[in-house]
Amino acid sequence: MPEDGPPETYGFHPLTVASVSLEARGPDIPDAVCADCLAPDPGWASTNLGVLLCTQCAGCHRSLGPHISRVRSCSLDSWPPPLRDVLETLNAKDVRGPNAEVWEVLMPSWLHRPPRSDAAEPGKMHDREAFIRLKYQRKDFCQAAAAALGLPEPDRPAAKVRLSLARALALPPP
Repeated sequence: MPEDGPPETYGFHPLTVASVSLEARGPDIPDAVCADCLAPDPGWASTNLGVLLCTQCAGCHRSLGPHISRVRSCSLDSWPPPLRDVLETLNAKDVRGPNAEVWEVLMPSWLHRPPRSDAAEPGKMHDREAFIRLKYQRKDFCQAAAAALGLPEPDRPAAKVRLSLARALALPPP
């Protein structure tokens, strides 16, 4: 290879400063918090659920599989402008994103979300994953899922949610 020629790319597209432009950046949402634990400055997003996530919650979302949650880094992955715009629009109304109106409409007041991942005691990963599975895989707190199951609109029976939580934690039901 000549000295003044292009560098060897080994069959890959050469990554240049121009290819990592502002258009490829992730969503820019001021004052955003993690949709699951409310930790500030989430660095990840679930593109199909429309929520922003901290690193620990993003790990739990990845374990759900891409058929439930497609996780992307806000800073490391490439973001097509339409996808970035949708996520910014969804999360512009409320710092918690679509949680309040979609994913947590029927969340019982007695159920506590996982502790913030930036807290001194962030809690057990097993508990965090159980909460996330209830919320997105089983859709236990989702208005549309409740309507499809014929459950009452204002709130779901506490016993059903407790049973779901017990199953998710692999504990005997209360």
